[in-house]
This record gives sequence, C-alpha cells and structure tokens, in this order.
Amino acid sequence: MVSVIILAAGSSSRMNGINKQLSEIGGMPVFIAAARAFEKCESVGEIIIAAPKENCKQFEELAKTYDIKKLSGIVSGGSSRFMSMKNALSKVSPCAEFVAFHDGARPLITPEEIEKVIADAKKYGAAVAAVKAVDTVKAVSDGFIKATPPRSSLYYAQTPQVFGKELFLSCLEKIGERGESITDDSQILELCGEDVKITEISCCNMKITRQEDLIMAEAIFPHKTLNGSDKMKIGFGYDVHRLVEGRKLVLCGADIPCEMGLLGHSDADVAVHALMDAILGALALGDIGKLFPDSDMQYKDADSMKLLARVIELMKENGFALGNLDITIVAEKPKLAPYIMQMRENLADAFGCDLSKISVKATTEESLGLAGKGIGAYAVVIIE
Repeated sequence: MVSVIILAAGSSSRMNGINKQLSEIGGMPVFIAAARAFEKCESVGEIIIAAPKENCKQFEELAKTYDIKKLSGIVSGGSSRFMSMKNALSKVSPCAEFVAFHDGARPLITPEEIEKVIADAKKYGAAVAAVKAVDTVKAVSDGFIKATPPRSSLYYAQTPQVFGKELFLSCLEKIGERGESITDDSQILELCGEDVKITEISCCNMKITRQEDLIMAEAIFPHKTLNGSDKMKIGFGYDVHRLVEGRKLVLCGADIPCEMGLLGHSDADVAVHALMDAILGALALGDIGKLFPDSDMQYKDADSMKLLARVIELMKENGFALGNLDITIVAEKPKLAPYIMQMRENLADAFGCDLSKISVKATTEESLGLAGKGIGAYAVVIIE
C-alpha cells in the first residue's frame, strides 16, 4: 500500500495574500484537484493532507465535500516543509509499504503519471517525478555566471516523490535536523548516499507559486483531465408531476402561491428534477431515480435544492463547471411570470455563478397537453 502525503501548508507568500491551495481550478480548490488524482489511483491506500493550522477544519470539510474517500487525516503543517512532512509521517498507516509526497500546489498531475512514479519506486526503492531541462542552466555567484552545467544531465525535480517507507524513515533518522534546509524530499535520501530513480513525466505538472501560474494552470487543466472532445458536454432532462390538493407548490426552490401542489416522494420540484437529470445525463451517471431512489425514506419530502447541491458536487468531482442552463416550465396554472427572477436567483446561488448563465421560462400547452392536471419541465445544460 502507498500512503500519500499532500503538503499544502505553505504560506503562499508570492500570491499577494491569496491562499493558492484554496484558489479554484476547474471548479474546485487547487489542493482538491491534486488529491483527486491520487484518489483515482489503485495503488494508493490512504491520503494525508498537511494544512495550515488555522485552516485544518476547512480543509477537512472541503475534502468531504469533494468526496476524497481515501482521506485518513488532516494534520497541522509546521514552520517548514521538513516539519510538515514529519507531522504527516506520524499519521501514516503501519500497513503502508511506500510513502509518497506531493505538493498540494501541483493540481495538474494525472493518475497515470502517479502510477508511473509508484511503479519505479517499487522497482528501485525510490523514484521522483521529473522533467528534463530544456533551458540552459547557469551556476551563479554574486550575480555573475560561474559555470554552465551540461544540460543533458539536468532535470527539474517535481512531485510526487515515492519512497520505500522503511528506507525513508531510516534516512530521516540519520540526517536529523539537517533536514530543515531541504527543498525537495529526495534530498533526504541523497544525504544518506541512497539512489533515487528519475521518472520522466509531462512538462505540464507545474507548481502554482504566483498569481499568473494559476491562470496558466486553469488553461491547461481541461486538457490534462479530459479526453478529446470531452471539454464540453450537453445534457437534457424532462420531468412531470401531477397537481393535487394539500401540497405546497415549489419550483426552482421558490414557494409559489397556489391552491394545489405537485405530488411526489420529495417536495416534487419538477423543474429542479429536470435540471438534475440533465446534469446527470451529461455526465452519463444515470438519473435522479438512481441517485435518490423513492424507496429510500431519507428523501421523503426532501428539499430538491439540497439534492441539486449534491448533483452539483458530482459535476465538480468529475472536473466540470456549469456553462449555462435553460429550463422551460410547462404549466396551465398558476401564472409563473412574477416568480421567474426568484427562480433564476435561487439556481445562480446554488451553482455559485452569474445570473446570466441561468435561464428559466414558463409556457402553457393551450390545454392540449397536460391540460391543467400537472406541471412539466424541460431542462438543457452545457457543462465544461
């Protein structure tokens, strides 16, 4: 088993007051994007996150929100990378045979690249993700060039870095406090004369250090996480419920004054049900009946806007954000025009997006279709 330590306790000193770990990329926090790549790796048994002391609870809640199931703990980071590493190592499972370290500010790593580094570590005892140097590197002293090392022998060390657990702990004990000055986890083995294998990966595994890095990473992210034409998906949803006495009428989370309401296991918000089906359809994840079965009493009279929140989480977990949505509500009665803006605002709040991405319309079927016996809704979404 591989135990993964994600180091996300840095000060973000070059981000002009922005916590880079909590900045969003692809609709999720940066450290979550990194954690999700490890979540998908079969070799990974647990994930431990070293977070800023003041943000540990927030990091834990975000990990739960984005369904990081392999999370085994959040630890408080130390004053240096070395101390954060030591704090996290205390939480590693006794069952772990290998330990991997990854920068929380490297959200573009892929599961395939991770497994490649792990495979080399299992073969050689230690392996480091790296990219071959393409620029000429100069050794400088006092602002003047002193040497030009051969570029052919130079690599940019990145993460993940994976080591046999016992080997790493043994080296850690040998170097003692000398480790305080390390900038790279493999240096601990180097100081003990141990060999570390270089595993070449793609050049896109950048570390977010400055604000402009976040812009570049956001541009690269879809290409690293999606395949080919999957940059955009379109989904369609339809639902209909019968009008009955003794029920509230709720549409897009808005309470609509009416002598009748819609019959259903939940609050029967037909417009939100159509919307959820559209999102799930775009993701090829089935429908709301599969996700929220009416045989499950926990969904009895459930608030459909809360169910929508879970569907939005699934969308984000799959690397997508809302492009735009369009809902048409079909109802002979009541008149819905006065409530359209409230519906749009409710949905914009749910997605955390601008109102311009949300369209809600109402129409009748001139008594030719549902003819007043119910209300139906059609929804179309684009997710990117």
